[in-house]
Amino acid sequence: MYRKSGESAEFEVEQPYNILSETLSADYLNSLYDCLCSHNISDFDGVIVACGTDTLQYVCSFLSYKLGLCGVPVVVVSANYPLPDKRSNGLNNFCAAVDFIASGEG
Repeated sequence: MYRKSGESAEFEVEQPYNILSETLSADYLNSLYDCLCSHNISDFDGVIVACGTDTLQYVCSFLSYKLGLCGVPVVVVSANYPLPDKRSNGLNNFCAAVDFIASGEG
């Protein structure tokens, strides 16, 4: 869908973990932070973090404390249904995050 919109964007993808929400712990959140810190975030226009809705509030809170005013927008996205489900808004949410970062308003 995003490619159909005519926009050109480059992505660097990292997956610090892939777990069920009930196993989220501080160790996993710290590995997310370590992954982000392994890059010079200021070299990017923005950061998109995808996570499940069950842990969204914890990830957002953690990143707001750890990253503070890092100088680039950090957007956390989620979906109401798994991506393969036709009712899912995950792809639309991801596209909105890319558009927001590309707008330079963040």
